[in-house]
Amino acid sequence: MSLRSILACAFLVLLAGCGASPASICDDANNPCGAGLSCIRGTCLEATCGDGVRNGAETGVDCGGSCPQRCANGIACAVARDCTSGICLDGACAASACSNGLKDGDETDVDCGGSCPAKCGFGAGCNGATSCISGICTNGSCAPSCTDRIRDGDESDIDCGGTCATKCAPGARCSTGADCAAVVNGTASCGRNVCGFTCGSGFHVTGSSCAADTNQCCGFACADCTTAFSHGTGACAAGACTLTACDSEYVQVGNVCVSNQSTCCGSGCVDCTTVYANGIGICSGGTCVFVSCRAGFHVGGGSCVPDSCTDSIRNQDETGVDCGGICVTQGRPCADGQNCTVPVDCASHLCAAGVCSSCGAGTHACDNACISNTSTSSCGTSCTPCSAPADPHAHATCNGTSCGSACDGGYILSGGVCVGNTNACCGAECVNCAADNGVGWSCVSGVCKCTSPTACRF
Repeated sequence: MSLRSILACAFLVLLAGCGASPASICDDANNPCGAGLSCIRGTCLEATCGDGVRNGAETGVDCGGSCPQRCANGIACAVARDCTSGICLDGACAASACSNGLKDGDETDVDCGGSCPAKCGFGAGCNGATSCISGICTNGSCAPSCTDRIRDGDESDIDCGGTCATKCAPGARCSTGADCAAVVNGTASCGRNVCGFTCGSGFHVTGSSCAADTNQCCGFACADCTTAFSHGTGACAAGACTLTACDSEYVQVGNVCVSNQSTCCGSGCVDCTTVYANGIGICSGGTCVFVSCRAGFHVGGGSCVPDSCTDSIRNQDETGVDCGGICVTQGRPCADGQNCTVPVDCASHLCAAGVCSSCGAGTHACDNACISNTSTSSCGTSCTPCSAPADPHAHATCNGTSCGSACDGGYILSGGVCVGNTNACCGAECVNCAADNGVGWSCVSGVCKCTSPTACRF
């Protein structure tokens, strides 16, 4: 014993003594009580069956062992007599004898028979009919019964199958098909140890029986054929819904109704009016069918290609094949004999009765008429009128190629201007030769001259 322990013990002896004696002050950690004593609330006391502490030979607090008080369920025990229930199971007091998993008391088998409320099943021990669920005790064992509401004997399920007269309903357990009850309009069978059945043609399953098919309840799924098809109606045939009619604007394809509208065709609701590049289609039998190319396009190489003035087809607003109309802007007017609408459609600029024509020699087309090349209203081939001369006494002329001018009648060109050439108006100043000069004077080349000397006065 160390010096430190000796000193500690000496100190404690002053208080209560080392290895504390009865009624001495104690501490389980530093000053435990001596043999046969327990430290109870700081004082060494002899163990009793009422000190509120598990001590002595007790198996629980103040119960079991040498104590007259037996322990409740769940309290530790060593033997059966430690427990109020009289059952010590795996070191603890267990519940009443009829639920402890043991054959004890007056039980005829584990937790059944005797005074237990539970009756014993097939094969369990018995000492009389009252011990058995079946009410039959043969040679100390419970015998099976087809009316005991339990599965026993060779029954495949509760009170059915095996040697029982009653066969098992659909959904009950089975060993063979013979265990299963017959089904009207159907065939019973045992599959995966469960009774089942299949209905005959024209019948469907309804609960645990077979009912006749109708349009409103058809086949195994009891489908309503009148509403089973989108955009159509149907009828029940051989246990399956069959499409009989489609709604307006729908067409039957196989066993479904598909749209038959050009803007929503088939099951994919395809817009046939746009499905073809630069073309137009319609829906026929639930499928898009090409009809034609859009305006400004024509079929070429299996697709719709743009109209042009070089496609060898009369299209666009052409008046002839690849000529006239819009083609004129591309330098492609129509030759004689081709159709035309306006003069500009024609290379000749003459559209006569809807056909391009040409004017005869010395004439040209202007305003869709043949005009002389010498016409001052359309001089040459230009269709341009000649301008009026600045000289008030001159008029325009055309030589068949270009415009010119000439003096009016009674006037002659003099010094680049037209002057009068009559006796009443002679020269640029329009002199009246006779009135101003007397008898014998006449206008000659725009000048008053004496043309009758014998009569002239000077």
